[in-house]
Amino acid sequence: MKKWLMVLFCFVLTMSLVGCGEAGEPDPNAGVYNATAVEMMGMSFTAEDIFEEGFSIELLSGGKAKLAMDGDSDTANWTLDGDRIEISDGETTLAGTLANGVMIIDDFAGESMTITLKCDSIIENSDGTADAGQENSVYGYYDAVYSADWTEEGFSYDDVYYLDEGDSLILNEDGSIDLVVEDEEYHYDTTLEGNEITLDGTSIGAVTEEGLIYLDLSDEVRYIYAREGQPAWEDWREYLGY
Repeated sequence: MKKWLMVLFCFVLTMSLVGCGEAGEPDPNAGVYNATAVEMMGMSFTAEDIFEEGFSIELLSGGKAKLAMDGDSDTANWTLDGDRIEISDGETTLAGTLANGVMIIDDFAGESMTITLKCDSIIENSDGTADAGQENSVYGYYDAVYSADWTEEGFSYDDVYYLDEGDSLILNEDGSIDLVVEDEEYHYDTTLEGNEITLDGTSIGAVTEEGLIYLDLSDEVRYIYAREGQPAWEDWREYLGY
């Protein structure tokens, strides 16, 4: 398998490509939840009373989350069973309920603190006053599943190279990309124009009609990213022995 770090240096010098198709389905709970109220020791507070610089949890499609509190940030995984949500970074677990754009975290950090967080876009959509649009469905977390080589006829998927577990991509709502490559994190100020991903006006990837994301990180190799449950993701997991 080619070294990812080597091809990353070619990221801004990528070749042109064509993106087409419609976006995949979103997780209906994905979005940014901002803390609005806190209950502690029998008293009620606004979020600003407790968190001077704010507290938010961004749920991403694919079971990943971003946490931001008073200027600090962290990444975590989230699961939902009925209306019960758990968010864990491997050391600390937040648990509570989630429904209709409202998240309530019980016993925050073991401090007998209950926090209410709201995702305005979901609440507005449920009220019929806003429409996030089809393109929002592509945002979220993807695993890097395989790569494909360039041939004279184009990129070939006949001989794909499955990738090791651990590398990933997050497509943010502003079109930028966060990559995890060999345990290193990279951020790129890309944009999403239709289903085409561009960097400094140059096309470097796209969202396919199957809901996959591909990036051409050099003129020799294309990397494909998939969400949990997609056929490409399932094939990759089977290859890894799960």
